[in-house]
Amino acid sequence: MEIVNITPREIRRIFWHIIAGISVLVVVFKVVALL
Repeated sequence: MEIVNITPREIRRIFWHIIAGISVLVVVFKVVALL
């Protein structure tokens, strides 16, 4: 494995992907709970 230099922009992009993923899971969980 090569060591990849992670730039702040990459960190921010990954961070937003994680936030978006959690948000989707929360919404799906709430919809299922309402059913």
